[in-house]
Amino acid sequence: MLPVSNADTLRQLHQDQLSQYNNQEQQAIELMGVLNTLYNEQDVQVTLFGETLDTSSVGQILALHQKTATRNNNGQAVAIADTLAIVKTLAQSDVTAASVDVGQLIASDSDVQQALQGASANGATNDATDVVLYGFGRIGRILTRLLLAQASSAKGLQLKAIVVRPAPAGDLAKRASLLERDSIHGGFTGSVSVDEANNGILINGRFVQVIYAKDPSEIDYTAYGIDNALVIDNTGIWKDEDGLGKHLQSKGVQKVLLTAPAGGDIKNVVYAVNSDTIGDDKIVSAASCTTNAITPTLKVLNDEYGIENGHVETIHSFTNDQNL
Repeated sequence: MLPVSNADTLRQLHQDQLSQYNNQEQQAIELMGVLNTLYNEQDVQVTLFGETLDTSSVGQILALHQKTATRNNNGQAVAIADTLAIVKTLAQSDVTAASVDVGQLIASDSDVQQALQGASANGATNDATDVVLYGFGRIGRILTRLLLAQASSAKGLQLKAIVVRPAPAGDLAKRASLLERDSIHGGFTGSVSVDEANNGILINGRFVQVIYAKDPSEIDYTAYGIDNALVIDNTGIWKDEDGLGKHLQSKGVQKVLLTAPAGGDIKNVVYAVNSDTIGDDKIVSAASCTTNAITPTLKVLNDEYGIENGHVETIHSFTNDQNL
Protein backbone atom coordinates (compact mmCIF):
# COMPACT_ATOMS: atom_id res chain seq x y z
CA MET A 1 0.00 0.00 0.00
CA LEU A 2 1.37 3.43 -1.01
CA PRO A 3 2.17 6.00 1.68
CA VAL A 4 -0.38 8.81 1.83
CA SER A 5 2.05 11.37 0.41
CA ASN A 6 2.90 9.14 -2.58
CA ALA A 7 -0.78 8.35 -3.17
CA ASP A 8 -1.59 12.08 -3.19
CA THR A 9 1.24 12.72 -5.62
CA LEU A 10 0.04 9.94 -7.92
CA ARG A 11 -3.54 11.17 -7.71
CA GLN A 12 -2.45 14.69 -8.58
CA LEU A 13 -0.41 13.34 -11.52
CA HIS A 14 -3.46 11.50 -12.89
CA GLN A 15 -5.60 14.61 -12.49
CA ASP A 16 -3.02 16.71 -14.32
CA GLN A 17 -2.83 14.16 -17.14
CA LEU A 18 -6.61 14.04 -17.44
CA SER A 19 -6.83 17.82 -17.43
CA GLN A 20 -4.19 18.01 -20.17
CA TYR A 21 -6.02 15.41 -22.27
CA ASN A 22 -9.36 17.23 -21.82
CA ASN A 23 -7.68 20.44 -22.94
CA GLN A 24 -6.34 18.70 -26.05
CA GLU A 25 -9.81 17.33 -26.78
CA GLN A 26 -11.29 20.83 -26.66
CA GLN A 27 -8.56 22.11 -28.97
CA ALA A 28 -9.25 19.21 -31.38
CA ILE A 29 -12.98 20.04 -31.41
CA GLU A 30 -12.21 23.69 -32.14
CA LEU A 31 -9.73 22.61 -34.83
CA MET A 32 -12.39 20.47 -36.53
CA GLY A 33 -14.72 23.46 -36.81
CA VAL A 34 -12.05 25.71 -38.35
CA LEU A 35 -10.98 22.95 -40.76
CA ASN A 36 -14.56 22.54 -41.99
CA THR A 37 -14.89 26.29 -42.51
CA LEU A 38 -11.60 26.40 -44.41
CA TYR A 39 -12.66 23.57 -46.70
CA ASN A 40 -16.18 24.88 -47.36
CA GLU A 41 -15.42 28.58 -47.76
CA GLN A 42 -11.84 28.69 -49.06
CA ASP A 43 -11.37 25.24 -50.60
CA VAL A 44 -8.25 24.72 -48.46
CA GLN A 45 -7.27 21.24 -47.27
CA VAL A 46 -4.95 20.85 -44.30
CA THR A 47 -2.70 17.85 -43.74
CA LEU A 48 -0.28 16.80 -41.00
CA PHE A 49 2.84 15.28 -42.56
CA GLY A 50 0.78 14.18 -45.56
CA GLU A 51 -2.14 12.71 -43.59
CA THR A 52 -5.56 14.35 -43.80
CA LEU A 53 -7.00 15.59 -40.52
CA ASP A 54 -10.41 13.96 -40.13
CA THR A 55 -12.95 16.70 -39.41
CA SER A 56 -15.34 14.23 -37.80
CA SER A 57 -13.01 12.39 -35.40
CA VAL A 58 -11.42 13.85 -32.28
CA GLY A 59 -9.65 10.55 -31.69
CA GLN A 60 -8.02 10.55 -35.12
CA ILE A 61 -6.74 14.10 -34.70
CA LEU A 62 -5.26 13.30 -31.28
CA ALA A 63 -3.69 10.07 -32.54
CA LEU A 64 -2.12 11.77 -35.58
CA HIS A 65 -0.53 14.43 -33.40
CA GLN A 66 0.81 11.86 -30.94
CA LYS A 67 2.70 9.96 -33.63
CA THR A 68 4.36 13.02 -35.19
CA ALA A 69 7.37 12.88 -32.84
CA THR A 70 9.25 10.66 -35.31
CA ARG A 71 8.75 13.19 -38.10
CA ASN A 72 9.39 16.44 -36.25
CA ASN A 73 12.98 17.69 -36.32
CA ASN A 74 13.11 18.21 -32.56
CA GLY A 75 11.79 14.72 -31.81
CA GLN A 76 8.70 16.08 -30.07
CA ALA A 77 5.09 15.53 -31.12
CA VAL A 78 3.42 18.48 -32.80
CA ALA A 79 1.16 20.23 -30.29
CA ILE A 80 -2.48 20.54 -31.29
CA ALA A 81 -2.30 24.15 -30.09
CA ASP A 82 0.37 24.86 -32.75
CA THR A 83 -1.74 23.26 -35.48
CA LEU A 84 -4.79 25.21 -34.32
CA ALA A 85 -2.85 28.50 -34.38
CA ILE A 86 -1.70 27.95 -37.98
CA VAL A 87 -5.15 26.85 -39.13
CA LYS A 88 -6.71 29.96 -37.57
CA THR A 89 -4.16 32.09 -39.40
CA LEU A 90 -5.12 30.27 -42.62
CA ALA A 91 -8.80 30.98 -42.02
CA GLN A 92 -8.05 34.70 -41.65
CA SER A 93 -5.94 34.78 -44.82
CA ASP A 94 -6.98 35.06 -48.47
CA VAL A 95 -5.53 31.63 -49.36
CA THR A 96 -7.90 29.64 -51.59
CA ALA A 97 -7.80 26.37 -53.51
CA ALA A 98 -4.70 25.10 -51.75
CA SER A 99 -3.33 22.22 -49.70
CA VAL A 100 -1.24 23.14 -46.67
CA ASP A 101 0.84 20.70 -44.62
CA VAL A 102 1.09 22.18 -41.13
CA GLY A 103 3.45 19.41 -40.03
CA GLN A 104 6.02 20.40 -42.64
CA LEU A 105 5.63 24.08 -41.73
CA ILE A 106 6.31 23.36 -38.06
CA ALA A 107 9.13 20.87 -38.69
CA SER A 108 10.96 23.25 -41.03
CA ASP A 109 10.39 26.18 -38.65
CA SER A 110 9.04 28.13 -41.62
CA ASP A 111 7.68 31.62 -41.33
CA VAL A 112 3.95 30.94 -41.45
CA GLN A 113 2.91 34.30 -42.92
CA GLN A 114 5.50 34.02 -45.68
CA ALA A 115 4.48 30.45 -46.48
CA LEU A 116 0.82 31.44 -46.63
CA GLN A 117 1.62 34.33 -48.96
CA GLY A 118 3.29 31.82 -51.27
CA ALA A 119 0.27 29.53 -51.09
CA SER A 120 -2.01 32.47 -51.86
CA ALA A 121 0.09 33.47 -54.86
CA ASN A 122 0.06 29.90 -56.19
CA GLY A 123 -3.62 29.32 -55.47
CA ALA A 124 -5.99 29.18 -58.42
CA THR A 125 -9.72 29.41 -58.74
CA ASN A 126 -10.99 25.90 -58.14
CA ASP A 127 -14.48 25.91 -59.58
CA ALA A 128 -16.76 22.90 -59.27
CA THR A 129 -16.03 20.04 -61.67
CA ASP A 130 -18.58 17.30 -62.29
CA VAL A 131 -17.04 13.84 -61.88
CA VAL A 132 -18.33 10.54 -63.28
CA LEU A 133 -16.87 7.22 -62.16
CA TYR A 134 -17.05 4.77 -65.03
CA GLY A 135 -16.89 1.46 -63.18
CA PHE A 136 -17.48 0.73 -59.51
CA GLY A 137 -14.97 -1.93 -58.59
CA ARG A 138 -12.36 -1.62 -55.84
CA ILE A 139 -10.74 1.53 -57.24
CA GLY A 140 -14.10 3.15 -57.99
CA ARG A 141 -15.37 2.54 -54.46
CA ILE A 142 -12.21 3.86 -52.79
CA LEU A 143 -12.38 6.94 -55.04
CA THR A 144 -15.99 7.43 -53.93
CA ARG A 145 -14.90 7.31 -50.30
CA LEU A 146 -12.16 9.87 -50.92
CA LEU A 147 -14.43 12.22 -52.85
CA LEU A 148 -17.31 12.12 -50.36
CA ALA A 149 -15.61 11.65 -46.99
CA GLN A 150 -14.83 15.38 -46.71
CA ALA A 151 -17.37 18.00 -45.74
CA SER A 152 -19.53 19.08 -48.67
CA SER A 153 -18.29 22.00 -50.72
CA ALA A 154 -19.56 23.91 -53.75
CA LYS A 155 -16.04 23.83 -55.23
CA GLY A 156 -13.61 21.18 -56.39
CA LEU A 157 -14.44 17.69 -57.60
CA GLN A 158 -18.15 16.87 -57.33
CA LEU A 159 -19.06 13.20 -57.76
CA LYS A 160 -22.29 13.20 -59.74
CA ALA A 161 -22.66 9.71 -61.19
CA ILE A 162 -21.43 6.13 -61.30
CA VAL A 163 -21.72 4.09 -64.49
CA VAL A 164 -21.97 0.29 -64.35
CA ARG A 165 -23.13 -2.48 -66.64
CA PRO A 166 -26.86 -3.36 -66.72
CA ALA A 167 -27.71 -5.55 -63.72
CA PRO A 168 -30.74 -7.35 -62.25
CA ALA A 169 -32.96 -6.03 -59.46
CA GLY A 170 -31.22 -5.45 -56.15
CA ASP A 171 -28.06 -4.09 -57.74
CA LEU A 172 -28.28 -0.70 -55.98
CA ALA A 173 -28.39 -2.34 -52.56
CA LYS A 174 -25.38 -4.51 -53.48
CA ARG A 175 -23.38 -1.47 -54.65
CA ALA A 176 -24.21 0.43 -51.47
CA SER A 177 -23.20 -2.52 -49.30
CA LEU A 178 -19.86 -2.92 -51.08
CA LEU A 179 -19.18 0.80 -50.60
CA GLU A 180 -19.88 0.55 -46.87
CA ARG A 181 -17.73 -2.53 -46.22
CA ASP A 182 -14.22 -3.21 -47.46
CA SER A 183 -12.05 -6.14 -46.33
CA ILE A 184 -8.87 -4.02 -46.40
CA HIS A 185 -9.96 -0.44 -45.77
CA GLY A 186 -12.67 -1.32 -43.27
CA GLY A 187 -16.05 0.30 -42.84
CA PHE A 188 -16.94 3.62 -44.45
CA THR A 189 -17.21 6.34 -41.81
CA GLY A 190 -20.31 7.93 -43.26
CA SER A 191 -23.94 7.35 -44.16
CA VAL A 192 -24.98 5.34 -47.21
CA SER A 193 -28.56 4.69 -48.33
CA VAL A 194 -30.30 3.63 -51.52
CA ASP A 195 -32.71 5.88 -53.45
CA GLU A 196 -34.62 3.33 -55.54
CA ALA A 197 -37.11 5.90 -56.88
CA ASN A 198 -34.35 7.97 -58.52
CA ASN A 199 -31.94 5.09 -59.18
CA GLY A 200 -29.13 6.47 -57.08
CA ILE A 201 -27.23 6.27 -53.82
CA LEU A 202 -27.21 8.89 -51.06
CA ILE A 203 -23.71 9.16 -49.62
CA ASN A 204 -23.22 11.54 -46.69
CA GLY A 205 -26.33 13.38 -47.79
CA ARG A 206 -25.18 13.79 -51.40
CA PHE A 207 -27.07 12.12 -54.24
CA VAL A 208 -25.00 10.10 -56.72
CA GLN A 209 -26.79 8.92 -59.86
CA VAL A 210 -26.26 5.30 -60.90
CA ILE A 211 -26.34 4.92 -64.68
CA TYR A 212 -26.53 1.53 -66.40
CA ALA A 213 -24.85 1.35 -69.82
CA LYS A 214 -23.04 -1.14 -72.03
CA ASP A 215 -20.85 1.37 -73.86
CA PRO A 216 -19.54 4.87 -72.98
CA SER A 217 -20.69 6.49 -76.22
CA GLU A 218 -24.38 5.73 -75.60
CA ILE A 219 -24.72 7.99 -72.52
CA ASP A 220 -26.07 11.54 -72.52
CA TYR A 221 -24.81 12.93 -69.22
CA THR A 222 -26.54 16.27 -69.75
CA ALA A 223 -29.86 14.44 -69.29
CA TYR A 224 -28.77 13.95 -65.67
CA GLY A 225 -27.70 17.57 -65.20
CA ILE A 226 -24.02 16.71 -65.70
CA ASP A 227 -21.84 18.82 -68.02
CA ASN A 228 -18.15 19.39 -68.80
CA ALA A 229 -17.47 16.32 -66.69
CA LEU A 230 -14.27 14.51 -65.86
CA VAL A 231 -14.85 10.80 -66.47
CA ILE A 232 -12.59 8.57 -64.37
CA ASP A 233 -12.48 5.20 -66.11
CA ASN A 234 -11.53 2.54 -63.56
CA THR A 235 -12.74 -0.51 -65.50
CA GLY A 236 -9.42 -1.27 -67.17
CA ILE A 237 -11.30 -2.36 -70.30
CA TRP A 238 -10.05 0.44 -72.56
CA LYS A 239 -6.43 1.56 -72.45
CA ASP A 240 -5.87 3.31 -75.77
CA GLU A 241 -7.12 6.45 -77.46
CA ASP A 242 -9.69 4.64 -79.60
CA GLY A 243 -11.33 2.96 -76.63
CA LEU A 244 -11.12 5.81 -74.12
CA GLY A 245 -12.13 8.25 -76.85
CA LYS A 246 -15.63 6.75 -76.68
CA HIS A 247 -16.14 8.71 -73.47
CA LEU A 248 -15.55 11.97 -75.32
CA GLN A 249 -18.36 11.04 -77.74
CA SER A 250 -20.82 11.21 -74.84
CA LYS A 251 -22.67 14.49 -74.33
CA GLY A 252 -21.41 16.33 -71.26
CA VAL A 253 -17.85 14.92 -71.10
CA GLN A 254 -14.81 17.17 -71.21
CA LYS A 255 -11.88 14.99 -70.10
CA VAL A 256 -11.03 11.37 -69.32
CA LEU A 257 -8.72 9.98 -66.65
CA LEU A 258 -7.69 6.31 -66.74
CA THR A 259 -6.76 4.62 -63.45
CA ALA A 260 -4.39 2.16 -65.12
CA PRO A 261 -1.32 2.38 -67.39
CA ALA A 262 -2.23 3.56 -70.87
CA GLY A 263 -0.86 2.62 -74.25
CA GLY A 264 -0.11 4.58 -77.40
CA ASP A 265 0.42 8.32 -77.13
CA ILE A 266 -1.59 8.75 -73.91
CA LYS A 267 0.54 10.26 -71.15
CA ASN A 268 1.07 8.27 -67.97
CA VAL A 269 1.06 10.94 -65.29
CA VAL A 270 2.34 10.84 -61.71
CA TYR A 271 1.27 13.87 -59.72
CA ALA A 272 4.11 16.32 -58.92
CA VAL A 273 6.51 14.33 -61.10
CA ASN A 274 5.28 15.02 -64.64
CA SER A 275 1.78 16.42 -64.07
CA ASP A 276 2.95 19.70 -65.59
CA THR A 277 3.03 17.97 -68.99
CA ILE A 278 -0.73 17.37 -69.25
CA GLY A 279 -1.40 20.61 -71.11
CA ASP A 280 -4.55 20.47 -73.22
CA ASP A 281 -4.70 16.66 -73.39
CA LYS A 282 -8.26 15.35 -73.13
CA ILE A 283 -7.22 11.81 -72.13
CA VAL A 284 -4.52 11.00 -69.57
CA SER A 285 -3.57 8.02 -67.43
CA ALA A 286 -2.78 8.04 -63.70
CA ALA A 287 -0.20 5.30 -64.43
CA SER A 288 0.12 2.11 -62.38
CA CYS A 289 0.15 1.65 -58.62
CA THR A 290 3.79 0.54 -58.75
CA THR A 291 4.75 3.60 -60.78
CA ASN A 292 3.01 5.92 -58.31
CA ALA A 293 4.70 4.15 -55.39
CA ILE A 294 8.30 4.37 -56.62
CA THR A 295 8.52 7.32 -59.03
CA PRO A 296 8.28 10.19 -56.49
CA THR A 297 11.16 8.64 -54.51
CA LEU A 298 13.19 8.04 -57.65
CA LYS A 299 12.60 11.63 -58.78
CA VAL A 300 13.95 13.02 -55.51
CA LEU A 301 17.01 10.76 -55.67
CA ASN A 302 17.65 11.51 -59.32
CA ASP A 303 17.21 15.28 -58.94
CA GLU A 304 19.53 15.41 -55.92
CA TYR A 305 22.16 12.78 -56.71
CA GLY A 306 21.46 11.23 -60.13
CA ILE A 307 20.64 7.58 -60.85
CA GLU A 308 22.72 5.46 -63.21
CA ASN A 309 20.80 2.19 -62.85
CA GLY A 310 18.61 0.42 -60.34
CA HIS A 311 16.46 -2.55 -59.45
CA VAL A 312 13.02 -2.43 -57.84
CA GLU A 313 11.26 -5.27 -56.01
CA THR A 314 7.51 -4.96 -55.42
CA ILE A 315 5.08 -6.92 -53.27
CA HIS A 316 1.63 -6.62 -54.81
CA SER A 317 -1.86 -7.56 -53.74
CA PHE A 318 -3.40 -10.59 -55.42
CA THR A 319 -5.39 -9.48 -58.48
CA ASN A 320 -8.29 -11.15 -60.29
CA ASP A 321 -6.30 -11.81 -63.47
CA GLN A 322 -3.81 -14.08 -61.70
CA ASN A 323 -4.06 -17.80 -61.03
CA LEU A 324 -4.22 -18.45 -57.32
